[in-house]
Amino acid sequence: MAAHSGPGITGNVVTLTGTAAVIVAAGTQPRRVTVYNLDTANVFVGGDSGLTVANGFPVFASTGVFTLDLPPLGVLWGIGDASAEIRFLVQTGFTFV
Repeated sequence: MAAHSGPGITGNVVTLTGTAAVIVAAGTQPRRVTVYNLDTANVFVGGDSGLTVANGFPVFASTGVFTLDLPPLGVLWGIGDASAEIRFLVQTGFTFV
């Protein structure tokens, strides 16, 4: 995962597997995160390490886009129902309304 510091937009690619992993770690300011699932497996996102494919929010294969406003200490976790590559953008440096 890329380091997210200061205002702006940063992006990255991560491969999710059957084990929950952090997509975006806690930060010092609010962030808007957009996740795009470009793989053939479904991925699921959630807010803690207890994330599973049974309790996560689905981001479906090849068409799924998910956007979330994270508070400063918020963490975004992800898991795949098989190995899946996702891309994500993190936007910082503004106040959410």
